[in-house]
Amino acid sequence: MSTYNAIAGTRPAENSGLGGFISGISVRLSQYRTYRRTFEELDMLSDRELADLGIVRPQIPSIAYRAAYEG
Repeated sequence: MSTYNAIAGTRPAENSGLGGFISGISVRLSQYRTYRRTFEELDMLSDRELADLGIVRPQIPSIAYRAAYEG
């Protein structure tokens, strides 16, 4: 006796293989660009402008990180 199982419409997981690898790189590159853009824009502000926003200059890297990687 033998059995036959066919599952229609299966496809590989989206985060596997080459497609997942490329997708992961794309996401990380986008996050890095967001980090750099946020960092550079805040860094261009004067200390007075940053103070008006309630930010001190040493906070810029962490603010840029949160904007890019934590949503």
